[in-house]
Amino acid sequence: MNRQVALTIAAFFILSMNSCSKSDDCTEVQINEVFEFQQSDLICLDSNTEIEIKSINDQRCPCNVQCVWEGEFIFELIIKKNQEEEIYLLHQKLENDLPMIEALNFNNIELLSQDSCNDPVPINEMKFEMSISR
Repeated sequence: MNRQVALTIAAFFILSMNSCSKSDDCTEVQINEVFEFQQSDLICLDSNTEIEIKSINDQRCPCNVQCVWEGEFIFELIIKKNQEEEIYLLHQKLENDLPMIEALNFNNIELLSQDSCNDPVPINEMKFEMSISR
């Protein structure tokens, strides 16, 4: 009976350890590496830093409207480092330095999806690329 209790406790301990590790759906990215992402993706820079692409807001000039500025995408990020968590709005066209939890620079954010007024791509299906530096 004691052996069964000990095995049950050991199994529970092993399962709880696995639940504390990084998510299986986390995309591991190296610093200065160009990578693709889309809304809801989870990006891991290292064992302690995760970036979730929480939402993407399309602030581009609407179709059939003449604009002075072409607009941009704004990305809502949830950045987790160790036990700290910050929300950050990342602008596609502005310089984005992140001095909060960890100094990160988000570089060369580009839309990869072929989006047009005649053939729009839903925001949750759009693919982008960027790199992150320190």
